[in-house]
Amino acid sequence: MKIVNYDQLTEQQRELLDAAEKAMEDAYQPSHGYFVGAALLTSDNQIITGWGIEESVHDLTPCAEMAALKEANSQGYRSYKSIAFISGSYDSDTEKIIGPCNDCRQMMEGYAGPDLEVILSTAKKDRIVVTSIDKLP
Repeated sequence: MKIVNYDQLTEQQRELLDAAEKAMEDAYQPSHGYFVGAALLTSDNQIITGWGIEESVHDLTPCAEMAALKEANSQGYRSYKSIAFISGSYDSDTEKIIGPCNDCRQMMEGYAGPDLEVILSTAKKDRIVVTSIDKLP
């Protein structure tokens, strides 16, 4: 696991993180006020995005990474290189780096294996963690 800043990322990692940031802007979280965007890089360098969607009726909140994995799978992609996450909130807590929940970790490892590169970022993209799914704390 390494902590880097945005300028230290490769061009492909920056593109992936930027796509996750754009996806975060589409997140629908009226009650929680906490937004997450994810971008998944397929083995043939396609970027598939997903974002968190709040479902207050059933208290279900599909995670951004799960949405990206399901979308990629529905498009026929079965092999992945990397996934990026970015998160923010109404209360301006932009210093937090949030990782995937246990269910999503299990799903990502099942779909992509333990070596999937994971990029986690603050909303300001000023602190970024790059690791693999099996090395997440």
